[in-house]
Amino acid sequence: MNKPDSDPIRQVLRYVQEIKDGKQKKANGRPFGNVQNTAFYCYVIADLTNSLVESARGSNLTITPDGEGYFGYNQNYGTYIEVISYDKLLKDAKERNRVLFDKLFMANPREIIAGQKDKNGVLIE
Repeated sequence: MNKPDSDPIRQVLRYVQEIKDGKQKKANGRPFGNVQNTAFYCYVIADLTNSLVESARGSNLTITPDGEGYFGYNQNYGTYIEVISYDKLLKDAKERNRVLFDKLFMANPREIIAGQKDKNGVLIE
């Protein structure tokens, strides 16, 4: 069994509690203020090791439809948690931006601006 400090889900929940308790400060050194009723969103980006999967299941997180992560809400901490692997993060980002990159790096510049108007309002073809 892993130590609590090596479990990223426990780490983010502990950090949320420290923020709520006033034990953590913003990067500029100022307190967060009254955050007792604030909803927190925590993203754990890590390899989905057996121990992390066990922790996600133990935290009642739901497996994502693609089976490559977990998500859920911890009512005791008022915290939404999402766990995904770094590989999934990159894959999703590439897919989300694929059309943009295709246009930027493979297209003729005329294709990129086609359908736009020049400074005189004339359609560029």
